[in-house]
Amino acid sequence: MLPPALLWVDPGLMTGLAFYQSQRHPNWDTGVLPRFNADEFPFWPACKKIENVCAIWGNRLAMGWERFAINATTHKKTPQPDALHVIGVCRFLAARYECRVLPDAQQATPSKLEQEQLKALGWWVRGKDDAQSAAAHMLRYLNQANELPPKEREILAALGR
Repeated sequence: MLPPALLWVDPGLMTGLAFYQSQRHPNWDTGVLPRFNADEFPFWPACKKIENVCAIWGNRLAMGWERFAINATTHKKTPQPDALHVIGVCRFLAARYECRVLPDAQQATPSKLEQEQLKALGWWVRGKDDAQSAAAHMLRYLNQANELPPKEREILAALGR
C-alpha cells in the first residue's frame, strides 16, 4: 500500500531528495495532492531536510536510499565517505521517528527511458543529477512495488512504457 508520504535519498557529496505525498497530513492542510518535489543539497542542509520530513510524518513516512557498497575499488570511484554519512543519518532518523525503511536501491543513473518518464511526470529537475537520481529511484520503487498512483500510471501508459 502506498504510504501517505515517501522520501527517496540519493546520498553523496550532494544529496538528492525526492518526496511524494499521496495523502493529507492529519494535523494541517497541505494543499493540492498528490505532491512531488525533488532537489539536492550539501550534507548539513540535506540532513536537516531529512529530519524535518521524518519529524513531520513519523510512521506515516516510508524512506529509502541508494545503496553505497564498499569494495576493493571504492577508493578509485570516490575518495569521500559522504554517502555513508548520509545513510547513517537516514538510519538514525528513521529509527528515531519510527519511519518505515524501504529496501536500499542499487546504484543507478536514470536510463534514457526513465529520463523520458520523469520528464513526462514533471519529476525531472533540470541540471540537478542527484535530484534526478533520487526521483528515478522513487519511480523504480513505485513501479516494482506496483504502487504507482493512477495519474502517474496514465501518463506513463500514454508514453507507451
